[in-house]
Amino acid sequence: MLPEHKIDYDTALNLLEKAVADKGEDYRYTIQGCFSHSVYKDRDLWEQLTHLYPERIDRECKYFEQEFEEYGMQEPACIVGHAFSYIGITYEDVEDANVDGIHLMKSIPMTESARNLWLEAQKFQDEGFPWGEAIKRAVELVPKPTLEVNDEDI
Repeated sequence: MLPEHKIDYDTALNLLEKAVADKGEDYRYTIQGCFSHSVYKDRDLWEQLTHLYPERIDRECKYFEQEFEEYGMQEPACIVGHAFSYIGITYEDVEDANVDGIHLMKSIPMTESARNLWLEAQKFQDEGFPWGEAIKRAVELVPKPTLEVNDEDI
């Protein structure tokens, strides 16, 4: 179910922080879900992961996993998928953009600053950073705006 109100920066950050609180600051989605050589900058870590998890090489990262779809289970996967789930957004709501990236997702109402914060957190997560570090780095790149501007106002 899509939210009735536009997601602003504070809400976006609070939802990311909830994901970290639930999974832990050191949680790495890339180890549990997917990883691609195109996003890993640490060559030693890439080689270690490919040795440990050969079946996950170049697997698409997703907001929600559909591996158990036949049982009606689509669990949140990445950090943004977890944030979505906390406000009632489901796999069905993002199905068409499940692997395309939040920058292409226009169906979920959010401010530009919220979208940019989630995009950066997702990028750092996909580069292999633990979720706690991914959020810290995202906030450094996308600090809270002094005045929240709605996309329609731009």
